[in-house]
Amino acid sequence: MIKIFVLYVLFIFSHSFVNSQSTIGLGDVMLTSLDSDVSRSFIYSRSSSPAYFDFTGYSNLGTILNTSNIFKRDTISYKLSSTLGLASTPLTFYLQYFNDSDYQSIYDDINEFVPNCITSIFMPTFIVEYEEINDQDGFQYGSDRFLGYVNLAQLQYEVDYTLVYYKAPSFFGDAQIFQLNITSIGDYENLITIVLYFSSYPANLGDGKIMSSELLRFDILINDYFNSDINKQSSNECIVNSNGNGNDSDGGGGGGGGDDDDNGDNGSPIKIGCISTGASNNLNSRLAVTSFFAVLEYDISMNNNGGENKINIDGFSLAASFSWLPTAKVNVDNEISVANIYTDTHNINTNDAIIFGSNFIPVAITGNVNSKFLIQSFDVERPNVVLWTSYFGIPSKHDTNNSNNINSTFSINLIIIIIIISLILFTY
Repeated sequence: MIKIFVLYVLFIFSHSFVNSQSTIGLGDVMLTSLDSDVSRSFIYSRSSSPAYFDFTGYSNLGTILNTSNIFKRDTISYKLSSTLGLASTPLTFYLQYFNDSDYQSIYDDINEFVPNCITSIFMPTFIVEYEEINDQDGFQYGSDRFLGYVNLAQLQYEVDYTLVYYKAPSFFGDAQIFQLNITSIGDYENLITIVLYFSSYPANLGDGKIMSSELLRFDILINDYFNSDINKQSSNECIVNSNGNGNDSDGGGGGGGGDDDDNGDNGSPIKIGCISTGASNNLNSRLAVTSFFAVLEYDISMNNNGGENKINIDGFSLAASFSWLPTAKVNVDNEISVANIYTDTHNINTNDAIIFGSNFIPVAITGNVNSKFLIQSFDVERPNVVLWTSYFGIPSKHDTNNSNNINSTFSINLIIIIIIISLILFTY
């Protein structure tokens, strides 16, 4: 009887996680010390048609540059844009930090540079399907087999949010913890969901990382790319063109078949106006995400020391950055595991950056802009679900840099549970 009960508990535990489409959620939030940080009061607006939001948080007492002067304040702003006029553009996430005295000028003109202020963007552009054939980790355009893609700029999205209040020792009221969901809808419903978390007060969201009130957490969830009911080929013309790819991209059929005709797209493997090629039938295929990071005026540099995996914004008085975990949670045939993430970064004038959307950078941000093109590849074949986490903004000074272990928390816990259950079963 004990064996049956324990096995039942294990089944329920595993089954509930496998079928969950959520990320960390807001159930285990713990507020942390306000030391060297500030609390904020947010005002916000949002829309789903087109996908848009604007969350602006004003510091209550002092600034993160000067917490001792309670009569000063600064501002953090998180924005999402997905259109330019009537034209669709990739989802563009803006993060701006500025002194309150400079707030109005930089808010009115997003390309206005003001000292001690940051204007930066993160822009995911494509889901890429590929086969690893060049013996180098991750997707390299031109030497790996390019099998298919989803153009994220062409999807329709819905924006909704959850706001939870937590009691805080603050004169300005309770802490606000926000969760924003940007989910693909229409013919590609739930193919991709981007979940954002941020807080008006320093907090631990239950993932082992201390979040400042100037930090944005991204969870990017790719769901059922290889399911033709979810990821449909847009039209018979939506295929990967072999011209410009450096190899034959037929890769086993499906929507990702190759074609010698460039279809009027100047040899690019991406056909203008196509949403998705659909998935190929190649049993060795993997997924990657292409994206761009850019900042106005400040230099940027890569930091891969100690597994940190981040782009630093250099020359600014605060340690602002865009960082990501080195592993992703994946589901393959209802088996949960952790997959390595291989990241390639390039300048945006390279051929692959141009193919995967660098022309949208000057549309989103102009002036003296420094930017990087990123390809993040997931080391797993034909996953049902991929969940990848990154952070954008100004990290807490009290964070112990243990974020690299976040994605392994579930796996470690599950291993411990399995060991305990095995001991129980063996004993009885």
